Amino acid sequence: MRSRLHRSGFLHTASLARVNATCRPEECVPEELRQYARAGEDIRHASFHRIVVSTCSSAGMFYQIGLRVGHFTHVFVDEAGQATEPESLIPLSLLSETSGQMVLAGDPKQLGPVVKSKLAAVFGLGVSLLDETDGNTALQLRRERIQPPAGDEAGV
Repeated sequence: MRSRLHRSGFLHTASLARVNATCRPEECVPEELRQYARAGEDIRHASFHRIVVSTCSSAGMFYQIGLRVGHFTHVFVDEAGQATEPESLIPLSLLSETSGQMVLAGDPKQLGPVVKSKLAAVFGLGVSLLDETDGNTALQLRRERIQPPAGDEAGV
């Protein structure tokens, strides 16, 4: 996602920040994207960019600097079918409760979340938030922007 945003030419370093895990070596970040990379004390600075790209887990660093519900107006979770429900809730919990919008992008029929703990799997933590919303046809149509099945006049 961050590569596409960079190549679009519509953004500059003041608009986009990529929050990297503190354990990720800088040399693992592609050269053209290093200008957007933030870690450590740069997290607070990154939180004020127009677009912040992060893994679900790394979004937890925003809690460490004191950000709470309502900081972000939009949250896009890419590959949401591969994230466990608790992982997806980390960035979503920073979303505005009154006007926030979330987008869960991904294919729930592909690789699902990887849960190594048998106990966690028994308690349902091997399910993605995308899987949880899959039964809601109106939400699914809106999310995927597809036509309703033949004979269905939902028109969402």
